[in-house]
Amino acid sequence: MGRTADTLYRSESDIARLEAMTTLLPDEARVRVTLRSGDVVEGTVVERPSMQVFENGGGEQGINATLRLDTSDEVPPTDVWLSDVTAVEHLDTH
Repeated sequence: MGRTADTLYRSESDIARLEAMTTLLPDEARVRVTLRSGDVVEGTVVERPSMQVFENGGGEQGINATLRLDTSDEVPPTDVWLSDVTAVEHLDTH
């Protein structure tokens, strides 16, 4: 995904929402996430997302994070922008 992101957060409330979402996604959690597009992705969290500074196409900086999900043995992990996640459902049995 590189150092460029389409969606950047700068306000305290947006950054706090993103931070709160990272707490829902610990290492090795089995989750189903719903994206703004309506797509649903299910998999195992490879590593808890960490917020980072990214730039948009205009050179402005802001905060976002990537969520890496291992979706199956047959395909490489899927990267999702945390800003695109609208819901997280835990699939863990415990």
